[in-house]
This record gives sequence, C-alpha cells and structure tokens, in this order.
Amino acid sequence: MTGMKTIVNALLRSPEGILMIRKPSTGFWFLPGGKLEPGESPEEGVVREVFEETGLLPLEMRLRGEFLLRFVDNVKEERKLYTFEVSRWEGDVDFLCREGSLAWQKVEHLDFLPMPDGDRRAILELLGRESFLHGEFLYREDYTLVAHRLTGTLFV
Repeated sequence: MTGMKTIVNALLRSPEGILMIRKPSTGFWFLPGGKLEPGESPEEGVVREVFEETGLLPLEMRLRGEFLLRFVDNVKEERKLYTFEVSRWEGDVDFLCREGSLAWQKVEHLDFLPMPDGDRRAILELLGRESFLHGEFLYREDYTLVAHRLTGTLFV
C-alpha cells in the first residue's frame, strides 16, 4: 500500500437543505471537504476546506463519522474520511468557487443526485441518528459501490 490519504468533509444543514458541491471533474455532488495538508488535524482541515470551498467559517462542529474507503481496481489506495457536522458558521456562501458549484440540496432530492452511493448512504444515516457512525465502503474506480458496512455508536 502506498499510504492512506486522510480526507475530511462537512455536513452543513439549513432550512434550505444540505450544502453540497458539484465537482466538474466527475459531475458528482459531494459534501464540502478535501485532503488534509501535512501536519494538519482533521478539525483544522475541515475548517480550512469548508472556508476554501464555500466561503463559510465553521464556528461550532462535532465529529459525526469515520469511514474507510477502498477501491477494488486500485488496492494501493485507501482513504480515511472524517465527517463533521457544522452547526454554526459565519459568512456567505460563494456558490461558484474554483472547486465547483455549490447548492443547498433538499434531503428528499439526495436519491436523485449524481453522487457516490456510499456518500448518499452515510449522509442519510447521519441525518437519521444522533450516534457516531463508523463505516467501510468498497468502490470501483468509477465510484460504483461494491460493498459497504455502517455501524453506529451512541454518544455518551
């Protein structure tokens, strides 16, 4: 294995929906986020990534999930993903950023958006519970989900 990449993303909810970004390279919708920089903690990384991609500065957040992503076509690549829920932020959304276009997506529309199925499952599971979510996803290179496992842990 060539090393595990660590990535972070953020779940931001408002009455308008969930803030998501459409990446032009894939056409898929994702939660705002990206790779950690060297020496950066997941908390620092998610604040930086959310600000870079959305123009919003997270003020209150908590870690909601930890996921392992593997790819059957590339056994050398694994990714660890930390998902934070941001409950308070400041600033205005920059709907057209250099990373893609942003939109508030209604929860009931998630089933119809082009996005990795594992992301969709994790988001819907997080929205339906207060517990911490662990998961593993096995994808093909084109983000077709081959297998997955999600388990929750109650917050104490």
